[in-house]
Amino acid sequence: MPKRFPFLGLTIALAAMFLAAVPALAQYGTSTGGIYGRVTDEQAGALPGVTVTIKGPGAPQTLFTDPRGEFRAINISPGRYTVTLSLQGFSTVNRENVGVDVGRDTDLSVQMKLSSVAATITVSGEAPVMETRKVQTGAQVTNDELKAIPTSRDPWVVLQTIPACRSTAST
Repeated sequence: MPKRFPFLGLTIALAAMFLAAVPALAQYGTSTGGIYGRVTDEQAGALPGVTVTIKGPGAPQTLFTDPRGEFRAINISPGRYTVTLSLQGFSTVNRENVGVDVGRDTDLSVQMKLSSVAATITVSGEAPVMETRKVQTGAQVTNDELKAIPTSRDPWVVLQTIPACRSTAST
């Protein structure tokens, strides 16, 4: 039986090789690098939310670590950079002369230490002036309050409506 497509297998193999080489060709023209890393505490636990500031030849970049404590800065021009890491409650870490090369990622592993806690509390105010020699007792019951009493209006019932005159003894 004659073959209809004698070069079909060769054509498929060449197409597969070309498609596999496309990502490598895309990296050939790269003129930047990257910085990536992981930030941990003193017990090697991941620190999420750390502010990572990268300053150098290009414009400064600010990014944050993810829940695993990792960060990645891509497409950075080659050169020397200063990487500053900060998080509330921890000492700020500065890494200077971090080199970025063309087509390469620079790996940073940073351990942050707890900062010493210092707090200053200032309390200011004036004590209220109190008259210690004059003690006033008594209560005034208005006519509207008398009319609102659901029981009889004798003086003993009126006295029971005043908080200081309520009896705690049971009868």
